[in-house]
Amino acid sequence: MTTIPVRLILSILIFLPMAVSAKTVSLTSSPEPTKPDYMALTADWHMSINRGNSQTFIDSFFQTPIEDKIIPALQLSKKEAAELKSDIKLSVKSMAEKMTKGYIRVLSVQPQAGVTDRMDMLVRLDYGSQGLMYIQFQLLKMGSSIRVVDWLNYSSGMTLSETLERLYSLQMKLNPAQAIALNQFYNSVKQDDFEQAMSIYKKLPAKLHKDSMILLLKAEATAGDEPDYIESLNEFANLFGNDPKYLWIMVDHYYYQQDYQTAHRLLEEFSKQVMQDAAIYAIQGSF
Repeated sequence: MTTIPVRLILSILIFLPMAVSAKTVSLTSSPEPTKPDYMALTADWHMSINRGNSQTFIDSFFQTPIEDKIIPALQLSKKEAAELKSDIKLSVKSMAEKMTKGYIRVLSVQPQAGVTDRMDMLVRLDYGSQGLMYIQFQLLKMGSSIRVVDWLNYSSGMTLSETLERLYSLQMKLNPAQAIALNQFYNSVKQDDFEQAMSIYKKLPAKLHKDSMILLLKAEATAGDEPDYIESLNEFANLFGNDPKYLWIMVDHYYYQQDYQTAHRLLEEFSKQVMQDAAIYAIQGSF
C-alpha cells in the first residue's frame, strides 16, 4: 500500500466537471496570470466550507441553469421535472458533505473567456489517508455573492448537469419499474447507502451494466471493499479504459493491477489537466 493512497474518491453526482482540461494555475510551474480579485472573490466562500460549513455550498448553488438545460432538452413532464429538482438538491447536499470532510486547496481561479462575471475554479480536495479528489467549479458572480452553476468531477469526467441529463435519458428508455430502480440506485450511492445500492444494481437491466456512468457509480459503491472495488475497476477498464477523460480513475486500476509503469504514465498525462499539481508528483513518488 502506498504512503499516499492512490484510491480515488468518486462522486458522480457529483460527477462534476467535465471532461475538459482547465486552464489553471500550477503549484509547481510558471502560472498563467490570474487576476488577484478573482481569487479574493472566492476566498470567503471556500474558507467557510473548510471550516465545516456545508450550508455555505448548498446556499451558493444556483440550480436554475441546470433545470433550464435539461427539462426542455429531454421534454420532461412536470413530475419528471420535480424529480430532477429533487435529484439536483440531493447531489448538491452530497457534494457539500464530501467537501467539508476534506480540505479544499484552490489551485486556480480563472475568468471564463469573454465574460467578467463567470469563473472556473480548480480545486483539490485532500482527504488524508482516503485520497484526493479534483473538481472544477463553474462559478457566477452575482452582486457580492458567489454562485455555483455546475461542477466537473475529474473522477467521472462529467459535469453534474451531464450526469443528471444522462441519468434521465437512460430512465426514459426503461419501463417504469426499471426507471424507478435506476433512480433508487443513483440516490443510494449519493446517500452512501452502498449495501442498498449494490442490491439494486444486481437487479438493473443487463444493458445498464455496460454503461460508463453506471459502472462509475458501482465503483463508488464498492470503494470500501478492495476486492469488489478492483472488480469494478476491471469491468470499467475493459469497456472504457482508453477514453482520456477517465485518466484519474484508470490510475487506480493500473495501480491495483501492479502495472506501475502505466499508472505513472497516466499520472503524468493527468497532471497536465490539473496544471502539474504538486500532489500528483507526491503520488508518483509513493510507488
